[in-house]
Amino acid sequence: MLKLSLSKRVWVKESKIVDDVRDIEPIWFAMVVILSIEIEVITPPVGFNVYAVKGVAESDVSIEDLFRGVIPFFFMNLVALAIIIAFPILSQILPSLMMD
Repeated sequence: MLKLSLSKRVWVKESKIVDDVRDIEPIWFAMVVILSIEIEVITPPVGFNVYAVKGVAESDVSIEDLFRGVIPFFFMNLVALAIIIAFPILSQILPSLMMD
């Protein structure tokens, strides 16, 4: 059932989706976004970091060599992202220790 409520002077439809969004931990969400961006900046076709390294590398280093070199980092970032998504509590351990 949808109901309208006034929240910060904006009318929003409250539903289960809105309630689910309110339950997301901000630190966990930030870590998922940051890991996703890390994956994005090393993979083609975007690969900003790889193209930046190519710009400063010697002329005998090809772009294919650079993309081949980031493959282990790509898979490790995927594993880290999967672990953080599967076990959100891991992203909360250090911040909770700092709050004590």
